[in-house]
Amino acid sequence: QIWVSPIGWTGMSFIAGSTLRLVAPSGDRYTLSPEDIPALEQLWTRVEGRVGVAPPFWSLALHRFSDAVNRARADDKFLDLWIACESLFGHRTDTGEIGYQLSLRMAHYLESDPGKREEMRKLAKRAYRARGSGVHGGGGQVAVELQQEMENLTRRALRKVMVSPHSTAEGMIAEIEHSINGGSGGQLRAPP
Repeated sequence: QIWVSPIGWTGMSFIAGSTLRLVAPSGDRYTLSPEDIPALEQLWTRVEGRVGVAPPFWSLALHRFSDAVNRARADDKFLDLWIACESLFGHRTDTGEIGYQLSLRMAHYLESDPGKREEMRKLAKRAYRARGSGVHGGGGQVAVELQQEMENLTRRALRKVMVSPHSTAEGMIAEIEHSINGGSGGQLRAPP
């Protein structure tokens, strides 16, 4: 079992020499089974090969996911999860309905069944609206279930991306869009 709590971390300021102790939230519990070992070995092999070289495109997403699971505040956790997903599925040239593009890309990347894709797209779209509300001061708390589903979606995306052959986000996004468009290429468009 892996417990995410409480992880003590001490950072020292070289200027003032003060100590800051950060404690991760308690209660999150992840149970590993023997069937999980091959997936962990595969992930470790992929990550270990990146030590000491330029960070892979999924590095920011991995760091934000790590930050998210160690956050005490739920709203900060939710925003970190979205930053992770945006770094994987967002493109610097995206314009227009970004929430639509991100949710469609995530759903298409993670699900092959059309019905499950549509459910995931709706979930991601709802989560993106909640993220926007939090960022832009819309008030209200994000439902715990939505936060948990967003964490699971981000975890699934990271696992898949980290073992994929893609070396750039642009290449992965181009492949996703090519598949979405039935092999015709082009940019994703929001429905009218």
